[in-house]
Amino acid sequence: MSLAINISTAEGQILASESRQSYRNQKGQARIGSDSASKVFRLSSRVGATTTGPAFLPEKDVLKNISKFIDDFKRDNDLDSLGVKEIAEKIHVFFDEKYPYREQIKNPPDLKSDLEKQDLKVIEVTSITFTTKMDPTQLIYVLSLGKSKKKEIAK
Repeated sequence: MSLAINISTAEGQILASESRQSYRNQKGQARIGSDSASKVFRLSSRVGATTTGPAFLPEKDVLKNISKFIDDFKRDNDLDSLGVKEIAEKIHVFFDEKYPYREQIKNPPDLKSDLEKQDLKVIEVTSITFTTKMDPTQLIYVLSLGKSKKKEIAK
């Protein structure tokens, strides 16, 4: 899970994020990839971005850190000549070609075993579908978590 924060003030904006990257190994188990990953990026003199979601994406069957793809995007585009909307549209197309996120939306990962290892349980799963101009099929899963009875008994 990633946490990214944007704060807008009269003087400007602040982007912040935590730095843990995790991934799923071949057995589907969640693993920590790094505790010092960069998730906040300056795209131009006026535009910044934060990343959430997959920490590593495949390139020629090798997983690469998300920051490598951001660097590629910055190198291949003259971003200082573009506005926020144009950069957002370009980066959307860039990652849309790199990562099949629509398949994951249709088949979300089973988080139950990961949560049970942390003595948590899923109380409720709610899905929220919304529409944007760039992608009409955005979907968010909201998990309501609670402590497992096993942990409550242990106390």
